[in-house]
Amino acid sequence: TREESDAKAESIFNGVCERFRQGMLKDNAQLNAMTARMLAVFKSTAWAVLEQVRSSRFKPAATEISFGMGGTFPPIMINTPEGEALQIRGKIDRIDRYRDENGVHISIIDYKSGDKKINIADIVNGTELQLMLYMGAVIDNLPEKDTHPAGAFYMRIHNPIVKGSSDIEDSWLKAFRRKGLMSSNGAIENTETKKFVQGSSICEEDFRRLIDIALKNASDISSKALNGFIPIEPLRDSVRACAFCEYKSICRFNKAYSGNRERIAEEAVLSTDSDFTKGGEA
Repeated sequence: TREESDAKAESIFNGVCERFRQGMLKDNAQLNAMTARMLAVFKSTAWAVLEQVRSSRFKPAATEISFGMGGTFPPIMINTPEGEALQIRGKIDRIDRYRDENGVHISIIDYKSGDKKINIADIVNGTELQLMLYMGAVIDNLPEKDTHPAGAFYMRIHNPIVKGSSDIEDSWLKAFRRKGLMSSNGAIENTETKKFVQGSSICEEDFRRLIDIALKNASDISSKALNGFIPIEPLRDSVRACAFCEYKSICRFNKAYSGNRERIAEEAVLSTDSDFTKGGEA
């Protein structure tokens, strides 16, 4: 029940708070208020996850699973054009899996405090690497050989306020919908209602192609960084490029300055023959 879920969540949360820096989170009224808000978010998200898992044949297989040296999965290996071999390591919030007659289907979920989405154009332009790299770290390193990428999603952690809805519970759960990409093989769509997932559907071949594109972009970015080439070229169509950049005060992007220019976002189009193309050309 919701009451049992809340009680369990509160017990876990209080235990973490007590261990965090000798209970520092309860030192004063301001921290107590912040902790109360965090607890409300934790309770809401825990219940939403429980409802999602109940309604799906996909079940959590692992949480907080790392790849890299000493991790559960080996590091992602990339080679730069200069011949440098680099390792990418990370930690995946959650891996869900589901087996049917076609094999094992894998879904990657990453929790975010904000409302983050993913689209193909971001992957092609190199501004979105995380979920595709996560899937690449997992999909071909499982003991089973008949594995298929089923979905890669972001899920927002929050305590939503629903207004003006005839079905409060349904609208509340929709506020926790996972957003991302899913395979058109139907593994996700056939096991989850639209109440819980939202995103573009692509074939498995294209899913794997996007993983390769993310790896290529990671290699290119690494190569530029190693060579000290860090141009001031934010994407023109991406407000996020400058709005959330931690280095705004250093780069001071201004098109009036020499060497400062915007990079035009290239469109990613899925053509009828399932090829990713750029610039809107099929």
